Amino acid sequence: MKWKFPFLSRNLQYSLLILPLIIILHSQNICANKSPDSFVFQKTSLSFEDRVNCQKAIEKIFWEHRVWPKDNPHPKPSF
Repeated sequence: MKWKFPFLSRNLQYSLLILPLIIILHSQNICANKSPDSFVFQKTSLSFEDRVNCQKAIEKIFWEHRVWPKDNPHPKPSF
């Protein structure tokens, strides 16, 4: 059975077939050049205060990007 895509030119069809192969080969080459030690994660311990500060920073970003409903006439409270 022959696949036919009349809306795509022949060159575009070949490009769509070759592109995933190039991406796979390139990603394998990048991983092959890395030493195993580069994938080791450093274990760092955060103090409770550092963890609380990080959590507050994350929640502040979420709050700043929250969409306030149009049916609520009151302004969005500050963080």
